[in-house]
Amino acid sequence: MRKRSCAVLIAIACSFGSISALSADNTSFYNLGSASSEAKFADAMSAKIEKKLSKSNDKQLKRLYKELLYLPVWVGVKAPTKFSNQLMEYFKNDREVEDIATLQTLYSRAKEALKKAYSKDATIDDKIDAELMISKFYLSYMDFKVYGGIDWQKFDEVIKELSKKYNAQVGWDRYKPPFSPSDLLIDAVMNEDFPSVFKKTEPTRFKYHQLKSYLFKYMDIRDRGGWERLPRYRRIKPYKKSRVIPIIRKHLLLTQDLRDCEDSIDMNSLVYDECLQKGIRRYKIRHGLKGTTKIDRETWRLLSEPVDTL
Repeated sequence: MRKRSCAVLIAIACSFGSISALSADNTSFYNLGSASSEAKFADAMSAKIEKKLSKSNDKQLKRLYKELLYLPVWVGVKAPTKFSNQLMEYFKNDREVEDIATLQTLYSRAKEALKKAYSKDATIDDKIDAELMISKFYLSYMDFKVYGGIDWQKFDEVIKELSKKYNAQVGWDRYKPPFSPSDLLIDAVMNEDFPSVFKKTEPTRFKYHQLKSYLFKYMDIRDRGGWERLPRYRRIKPYKKSRVIPIIRKHLLLTQDLRDCEDSIDMNSLVYDECLQKGIRRYKIRHGLKGTTKIDRETWRLLSEPVDTL
């Protein structure tokens, strides 16, 4: 732990433009070179961060800054650090979090705290507030990126209910990443490579990137207005006519289930043709149903789901 802490200290100190070392009791700096405004700033911030966190109940934040030796990561003397700018820019462009209200709120608070920290009348306490606010935002954001936006306690309750309902053992394999959000930040500081944080949160297994591409596909469909509401109908048999066939055809074209013959489709035809039959089979299999050509009540239920619920 001490070797790692020393490495973190050197990395942060270098980023402030000077080389400094910390005493054995972690309370004071011994200057090894000319004192700079950046080093003095880091020293003052460190003392105040440690004091403020001593009264905090946020265990994750306290543990993070203990490893960072209470030195700032996000705020500099005259401007936010490059780590801060990279974090904000990455989040702003991350489509996965567009609809996650809690993260968007923390992001807005972090931006407001930064704005205040560099306003005309800003104090060092404003910079402390900004530093800690951004860390809270970072930890919440990385919790989502590393562990996913799942309420595992509620998930376990559902598993328990299913086991009881069906008198069977219901299991679920979980993949636990070999690092935490705090680990990622510490390593990024040591290597002066914050983009590596985001790269490491992208799994290379479990078809993650394919799932992500499907998420963005459905978000694009949603942003273009979704699909047309489907009226009720009686069961439709192959090669029969129905007024809802063109609506279903448009729906499956959006979801790319008609990709085998989309170039030769008559979008306005009322006939449940062979091309649409293939699309229906593919669509139903993707949604866990038997790959039949029946357009029945269950098919209607799926086709009637708004894109936001999928």
